[in-house]
Amino acid sequence: MTSILLLVLACGTEKEPDERNVSPIGSPFPMDASDTVVDNPDLIPGNLAGTIELIADVPLAGGSCDSTFELTGTPYTGYCPGCTFNFRVISHETRDGTGECPTAEEAFLLPIFSQATYQLWLWQYKVLFQFSNYWTGTSWYGGAVTNDPAIAWGIEYYPDPYMWPLAYAGGAYGNLVDATATTLDWTVDWSYYDVYYGTGLNEVHAIGHAYIVQ
Repeated sequence: MTSILLLVLACGTEKEPDERNVSPIGSPFPMDASDTVVDNPDLIPGNLAGTIELIADVPLAGGSCDSTFELTGTPYTGYCPGCTFNFRVISHETRDGTGECPTAEEAFLLPIFSQATYQLWLWQYKVLFQFSNYWTGTSWYGGAVTNDPAIAWGIEYYPDPYMWPLAYAGGAYGNLVDATATTLDWTVDWSYYDVYYGTGLNEVHAIGHAYIVQ
């Protein structure tokens, strides 16, 4: 799986583009006062904060989820042309409503699980969260975006990170719901019928909201 992870490179465009505004398209998570209150030592201005609500039924990983993940991040200075969000992130599960939500390691056969939760079963690599209005690249499960707004998931690597677009307009399983200069909203909806291991239907659904602490 490590070799697969490092085979595909999908970063942004090589040339730094001019700034482009993205009109909000009805975010279900409007920014409120709580987005600007610094009540945690890690939530200093300029850092990333957010939440991911996950509903999943993944017999291939031996469990199901009705969970909340807390997303925190610090600025990443590596390659990300045109990015307005460029962070090294940590994702912690803060609520497990089923008591059986698998870890990213237990769900290693489902890369979408790591992408939806911004976690990784390979401890050697740091997870990155990036957003550019001009992303170009191919997603993990196929589909591509060309010079358009997209949220990406990937890993820190030398000399440049390995990134895959996760949520963008018209994405097969990830959709960019809303994007402003300081907030992002997205969804992930993925399903797969497993016949190889005989586990049947596997589904992952996530709603994410992230913001740059002001």
